[in-house]
Amino acid sequence: LDTTLELFILAELQQQIGSVLGVDLFELRTTPLSSLLDGSTNQFGVALRIGGYLGEDLFASYEIRTLDLEPDVAFSNEFDLRYEFDRLELDLTGRLNFRATSFTPIPEFSVSVGYALTPLVRLETSADISEARQSVGFGVSLRG
Repeated sequence: LDTTLELFILAELQQQIGSVLGVDLFELRTTPLSSLLDGSTNQFGVALRIGGYLGEDLFASYEIRTLDLEPDVAFSNEFDLRYEFDRLELDLTGRLNFRATSFTPIPEFSVSVGYALTPLVRLETSADISEARQSVGFGVSLRG
């Protein structure tokens, strides 16, 4: 039921709304109806993402959501910039979460850089900074 609803109805609706608004990306996600009906979750969540190309290689998006958040977060705002230049990709993300109990803002920032050595091999590095954690990551992706 969820897959049918998402593929046939929601996908078409998203495409039409995006076209009317003149944006490259319009996504609306919700808690699966089946999980609400069978009682596996009692909280309805929604996420709305809108984005578009600001230039040939620069994509910006904004998302507000209550879906799939940590238990102490009521809702989240996210702004993302992705720049692709030849083999290099830079992704900057700023997020402002709000606590469920006090609506205190929790800022987060992340940056990632990827470089395609070949069409099949990619080097990646990232850094995430927030009130609760700081992390740095390095990796190699293989596409097959």
